[in-house]
Amino acid sequence: MATHSGLALFVIALACCASLVPAVDYFRLVLLWPGGFCATNAQGQCCKPQTGYPRVDFLVNRLIPYTGSSPSSSCSNVPFNINEVQSNLTDLYNYWPSIRCPSNNGRRLWESVWQQDGRCSGLSIREFFLRALAIRSKANVIDVLDWKGILPSNYTTYALSEVERAINEVFGVTAYIDCGSTTGNRVQGLHLCVDSAVSNVIACPTRPVSNCASRVYFDPFMPDLLQERYSYTSFLDSE
Repeated sequence: MATHSGLALFVIALACCASLVPAVDYFRLVLLWPGGFCATNAQGQCCKPQTGYPRVDFLVNRLIPYTGSSPSSSCSNVPFNINEVQSNLTDLYNYWPSIRCPSNNGRRLWESVWQQDGRCSGLSIREFFLRALAIRSKANVIDVLDWKGILPSNYTTYALSEVERAINEVFGVTAYIDCGSTTGNRVQGLHLCVDSAVSNVIACPTRPVSNCASRVYFDPFMPDLLQERYSYTSFLDSE
């Protein structure tokens, strides 16, 4: 009898605590375009990952959970565990690497993203990373832009409104185009809002305003943009 009473109290306590944790209303998917990012930050800022070259595509940078109009602040204490994503490392190497210098294997980036965003998402480690990768693939921004005639080029510029319209015509939403600063003229990435299940692109509750100039470059992403620079610490991380 005592055992059943104790279990009942435990279940009630869990339900009570769960009700105090606000649900995530939506997520902001932050994608990085390496072509513009590395062209803008050319002074030793972009390095080839230890795991090889990433795909020529928009890469995942963050998946930020929001409650209301602010990033979620109710977070678990679950530490990052690489074993939880071991079976998905190939996709992480291809679409969620760290291209910052020195060359590294991406694990510090994933740990940082988990600490900053994942713990506050209400998702397990595996779910958080898998859903981010899946919505990146589903959005398929690189093909959307290609379909609309916006192709990577060192010479052609596009009206910012043209890039925004290309996204809007496919998803019916306004994307936040990121150029790094209010005078930036190179597309370094973009933000899309997605629903609380991380399964569909939705309109952002607050209309995003780009920090780009009126005309922008969509720089090609070439492997020679990534240097090979290592540090003693990066070698330790790879072990």
